[in-house]
Amino acid sequence: MPLRENDLLIISYCNYFYREIALNWANALGRLGIDNYLIFSIDKECHEFLKSKRINSCLHTISDLPKKQAAGGMSKKMGRERFYIIKSLLQEGYDVVYSDLDAVWIKNPLDLCANFNDDHMIASVVQHAGAWPPKVSKEWGFTLCTGWFGFRACVKNIKFLEELGEFFKNGKIVCDQDAYNSYLLSLNPSHDRGVKGHCSRLTLPGGATLLGINPELIKRGHPTNKALVGHPVSCKTAKQTMNKLKEKNLWFLEK
Repeated sequence: MPLRENDLLIISYCNYFYREIALNWANALGRLGIDNYLIFSIDKECHEFLKSKRINSCLHTISDLPKKQAAGGMSKKMGRERFYIIKSLLQEGYDVVYSDLDAVWIKNPLDLCANFNDDHMIASVVQHAGAWPPKVSKEWGFTLCTGWFGFRACVKNIKFLEELGEFFKNGKIVCDQDAYNSYLLSLNPSHDRGVKGHCSRLTLPGGATLLGINPELIKRGHPTNKALVGHPVSCKTAKQTMNKLKEKNLWFLEK
């Protein structure tokens, strides 16, 4: 798939253990007529497998990736790496939506991306008692999920991601979702909770805005009829994740 300037690019990442889940995710996109996606394969075996299935894949290895993290589940190090990937794509002029492979697209949510005309960032929202990290949930009444979020290609977002990268390096928080939310909390953004149909609009120092999407649209847990994307509660291994997707009727490959 040739990459074209100023296009919206949907991205995810995968290792060989999650290859079938990547196929399912790409199949769900294909059912919606969406082909402007790219999976960053973190090992050669995954990349070759996806290419053999005509899935859009880019090899993106990390030399010091901990084997014990990458073997059965996805690596926390790769969770942070995706922010650097997103920043580089923004610098090339692409608007980016990141989606976990277990965030399965049921209906086309790209109309949400029209909000890029008004907002610099969009993000899915978790709004239940166990929302992570708890300190942000307690302060805001919700947290932002790094399993489905988007960035418009602009200077404000590139600067935000550069500063977030420094926060990663200088902080002691291992979990990327914790660090992402904690960094935003530290900026003390203002909240507009009167956004029609959505959760909240955060305005950061410097004027960048982040739209917290209605949690019923990018749905954590069991998807409802209103859901555009179904994103079950995360599992620890590829096999568990596959079983969870099948349980939630989010499996589009042959069973």
